[in-house]
Parts: sequence; C-alpha cells; structure tokens
Amino acid sequence: MSYNNKKIKQIDKRSKYIVYGYIRNIQQILSSYHINQNNVNIAFFNIPDSIICQCLLFYYMFEFKYNKTQYNVDENTNIITKIGNDTWIGTILIGEWMNLNENIKNTLTLKIIKSSVLSGIMIGIVPEKDNNTNILNTYIRDYKNGYCYQSQGHVHYNSQKTLDLAKYIENDILSLTMDSKSRSMSYVIKSMDGSVKKSILWENIVDGKYKWAVTLGYVDNSVQILHE
Repeated sequence: MSYNNKKIKQIDKRSKYIVYGYIRNIQQILSSYHINQNNVNIAFFNIPDSIICQCLLFYYMFEFKYNKTQYNVDENTNIITKIGNDTWIGTILIGEWMNLNENIKNTLTLKIIKSSVLSGIMIGIVPEKDNNTNILNTYIRDYKNGYCYQSQGHVHYNSQKTLDLAKYIENDILSLTMDSKSRSMSYVIKSMDGSVKKSILWENIVDGKYKWAVTLGYVDNSVQILHE
C-alpha cells in the first residue's frame, strides 16, 4: 500500500492531520526509550509509510449497516446508491453510536450525487433500540423518536413535521453537526454557486445514543459520505 492508494487520496485534510500528529507523537515516545547515559538518542523509529496508510484507512473507515437488497455501498468511494425498486424502503446506518452524555461534537458531511425528485432523500439520526432492525426496512421519518431532515426542507421528529428549512439538491455538500453539550443539531449547506446556508435543525434532543442515518427514496438516488 502507498500514498497513491485511491482511498487515501480522498481522505480529508483534517483526518490526515489527526493521524499524522498521532504518528509523530508515537515516534517521539518510542525514540525517548533509547536514550543512553550521555543523554544521546541512540535510536530513531521511523514508522513506515505502509503503516501510516493503514492507520489512515482505519481512522477513516466507516461502518455501514443496511439491507443489501435495497442499497449498494462502494467502500472505495463511500458512495451509497439505492438499488431496490421499493420506494421508501430501507435506511442505512452510518458510524458508531453517539452518546449525548459525552461532551463532544459529531459531524457527518456528505455530497448529494443524485436525487430523482426534490423529496427523494432523508438524512438524520435514529436512537438505539431493538438493535435497529426495523429501521433497516423502513425510513427515518416514520421511525419512533427519529430525527429527519428531508431534501425538500421538511424537518421531522418522531414522525411529526416540526418546521421547514433550506432545501438541499444535487451537488450540494451538506454537513450535520450534533453538539452533545447543547443537545442540538445544526446544518451547513454549500452549493456549487458558492452560496452557504446554515441553521439549527433541532434543540433539546432527547437523551440517549444515536446513529447517523440516510434514507434514499428512489432507485439510483445516491450520496457520498465525505467524512464523519
């Protein structure tokens, strides 16, 4: 493996900086164990590029849980495509569980590649319950205590529409950030024309553990997960 690896090239700078910083710290720690009596470093550990690549891929790796009759996931590009002809059947879960009791921010960023109709995509979070087996065969908007932001701008909680915000369309870059400290979620939409839209989606998110979730309503609709 080398830095020319296809998946290595698509990793965002933030992720690379985190891993490179960690590698530098490890090299310094290992080297400090080899100081002789004259306080001279007699050894320097240079971690091979292949190991750095493996660390990058492991850090950047996404966990996807989904119904394989409804979705295809290209693990080289993180592109999710709806392949099942059943409209609004199936949701894909992304990443690890996020605990609101931990004082951290979690961000999911994705690109809208194809949306056959304005309402064709739902993105949000679903709570931990029953191992989430039901959500794999339904959609976010109708999932109990699920939080859903639909592409035509409708915002839902627990199957109920709460407000209307900005639409997101093909080629938009959408970032959702969940702030555990304030128990809120916000979004930023960057469009090809350079415009930026941002707002709060939800406040007072119910305590618990959540996973990112995406529902694609129609066949061939697709999104690309850029980083989490």
